[in-house]
Order: sequence, then C-alpha cells, then structure tokens
Amino acid sequence: MKYVREKLTPADCLMIQSAIVKYWNETEKDNVSVSGPISDNSRLYETPLGEITKGSDWIVDKINNSWLVLVDSGMLEITAFVLFFKGAIYPINSLYMSSFKLEKISYISNEEEISEVEKVAESCISKLGYMMEFYKGD
Repeated sequence: MKYVREKLTPADCLMIQSAIVKYWNETEKDNVSVSGPISDNSRLYETPLGEITKGSDWIVDKINNSWLVLVDSGMLEITAFVLFFKGAIYPINSLYMSSFKLEKISYISNEEEISEVEKVAESCISKLGYMMEFYKGD
C-alpha cells in the first residue's frame, strides 16, 4: 500500500465526515446528520467521533481508498484517530494519559483482522509523527 502524508482539503474533510457519519448511523443506530464545516469556524468539520481540521495532515492511500486522520475527540487526555481500511471505519484511541500506547482493539473478534488493522494503524500513525503502538497486556 502506498500511504502518503497530505494536507486535508475541504473536499477531503467532507468525504471523511460523510464516511464517519455513515459508519456511526449504521453501528450506533443513531441518525446523525452533519455536512460541512462548523458554522462559526470554517476549518472544523464535526463528526460523531470528533472534529477534523481542514489543513491538518492525514495519511492516505488513494489507490486502495484507505486513510487515517487525527480527530479532536474533546478529551484532552486521549489522542484519537480514525482509520478507514478495506471499506470499514476503525476508531483508534490512545490509553488515558498515554502518548505512546493505543487501546487494544476489542470491537473486532477476528484475531487476523485485529493484527492487520493494528499493523496498518501503527504504520499510518507513525507517518503522522506519533510513535505509538497497541497495548498488548490484559
């Protein structure tokens, strides 16, 4: 896969916003509807998983339609990312007050899928300049 680091454009933000809202409505059975930037700040795009910022960096593989973006979840002690990989959305969060460890993925039951998602997420997160790995303990 060819992941590259780029700046988020308004079109990118709308695409990401739409993908996250679609995922949220399907998984949470909650009918959320947002489109476009926040009315009082044209750089911020709200999603159910956090805000994305126009002009910030993201990691994208346009050939395979895969990406990772940093989101502001509103929780200062947690770093949050959203990975779109193989047509699915994966919320990825750091452990509380940890700048190096990511929460274990507990919402996937297939160990092979977990391993693949963790590998892609760690690679993309490092391309954003964060040195983080998934917590392996219980």
